[in-house]
Amino acid sequence: MTKFEGFSHKDFEVFSIPGLEERMKVLKEQISPKLEALGLELAPDLSAFTGDEMFVHVARHARRSKNPPMILGRPSLRINEVTKSSLIFK
Repeated sequence: MTKFEGFSHKDFEVFSIPGLEERMKVLKEQISPKLEALGLELAPDLSAFTGDEMFVHVARHARRSKNPPMILGRPSLRINEVTKSSLIFK
């Protein structure tokens, strides 16, 4: 793993990329490695400070098709599948 060198202005331009799939691709390629490097640098000091072992985990944000999370007793819908008629308000 590389040493964390900080974030650049270019890193934050990822949030202006149109389209979820395109934006997620760049996030995974450009931002996730930096977050992991940062976590690996911080984990030993945080473990010493808290007295608890710290583990580095960078979320993958993978869409699950098997055992998806349940919302209102139903498997959650992908955002592009949600329609006004499918929403339930209480």
